[in-house]
Amino acid sequence: MGITTLVVALSVTMNLAGLDINRLDVDEEASVGTLWTGLQFGFLILMLLSRTVTAHRAGEKWKPWLIVAMCAGYVMADDVITIHEATTEPLRAALGTSGFLTFAWIIPYSIVALAVAVSLFPWMRTLNPTTRAGMFIAAGLFLAGAVVMEGVGGILIDAGGEASVTDGAGFTSTSYMLSTSFEEFLEMISVGVATGAVMFDLSRKGPFSIRIAPVGMSEVDHERIDA
Repeated sequence: MGITTLVVALSVTMNLAGLDINRLDVDEEASVGTLWTGLQFGFLILMLLSRTVTAHRAGEKWKPWLIVAMCAGYVMADDVITIHEATTEPLRAALGTSGFLTFAWIIPYSIVALAVAVSLFPWMRTLNPTTRAGMFIAAGLFLAGAVVMEGVGGILIDAGGEASVTDGAGFTSTSYMLSTSFEEFLEMISVGVATGAVMFDLSRKGPFSIRIAPVGMSEVDHERIDA
């Protein structure tokens, strides 16, 4: 959380000072914020895949862990290449959205998120209370940032037109900048919370290792070699 706070604080300070340093702006691509988010997501995915392996080896339900890892992978890729932003203009033109739904990508992504949440809910109930709480909190924080704060940004844009987004000098307005900064902060924090929840669950299962065997070698052969 310390690094996340520092990254966002630097971005806010830079914007308030009127400095145009894109590498420090968390709302810009190829910035320090994007790099940090990518690193966080990469580690989260690694932990999720690790938990998938331990669940499979223990005879537990492992596919939900893999699905969550795949969802995290998509969100990471989307954050880098901004897939969702490419859908905003076509959807807004087709649906005539405004205000909270100015960024119209919120609609299909929310539907998909709800569908995934409903399908995974029975599995979530089987998790230990600490892991389950962590995953729910992480999901709530991420949606608060990605959907709610994005919607707030849409309201600011719709209410003030272009003037609400950028002033004559080309810097983002204070209200919009603060909303996008808080959005990124919530998303970064959510990844950290999710990672902590998965690591806690992994710690309860004990250490594990992955052995690479020649083709055709069975588990019995492994046991003989280990003996």
